[in-house]
Amino acid sequence: MLIGCICVQNNIYSILWGLFEASNFWGNKMDRALKIGGLSGGLGMTGLVLGGPLGGVLGLLLGATIGNKQFPAGERPWSNMGALLEREEGERLEFKERFFENGGSKISAGIIKTIAGFANAKGGELLVGVCDDKSVAGINDEIASADGQDSLECSIRNVIKDSFDKNISHLCRIKFEIFDGSVVCRIEVGQSSKDIFANKKHEYYVRRGNQTQRLTTKEYSECRENEDE
Repeated sequence: MLIGCICVQNNIYSILWGLFEASNFWGNKMDRALKIGGLSGGLGMTGLVLGGPLGGVLGLLLGATIGNKQFPAGERPWSNMGALLEREEGERLEFKERFFENGGSKISAGIIKTIAGFANAKGGELLVGVCDDKSVAGINDEIASADGQDSLECSIRNVIKDSFDKNISHLCRIKFEIFDGSVVCRIEVGQSSKDIFANKKHEYYVRRGNQTQRLTTKEYSECRENEDE
């Protein structure tokens, strides 16, 4: 009897190991939810055989926990840049040709204003290295002058961290992408739940159509009064 139980256990372990190896083999070919469900179901069945209904429930929970760690959720995919370049600039899309002002090392104030405007509206994406006519100029030379892509990204993140009255780093995603042989920097900005003021001087920007506009103190107050009504 004991030998029979050991054999059953070994067979179950062999099956589970086979399922695990298969999930590794298929990797990206299997949907994350399917992989987690398979692992959870396998452990649930094992728990049911060895420990009855309670063991089955515990096996399912254990499988879900292990699965979430083994197969973490991936980053939200970026939209297709080719499709973005077919669109016109608007409330949630802006093109900028350069990062730096007049070929210097200071990031343009227009970049800061656009990020603030997106954060104070519905969010949006800024493509740096793209001209107003949607032609791709690229920022290859600016990357070189900044001593590399990593160094430029670090500068951008520092500017985002230091240019507003609140830290909105968690609202911003940055990606460098090659398009037609040129590097474009994509800055995706999420909508802020609180008002964001730029340059720590109480300058409030908001996105209206394809423009970023600064509101005067009076305009800002009127805007807030209208929202409260």
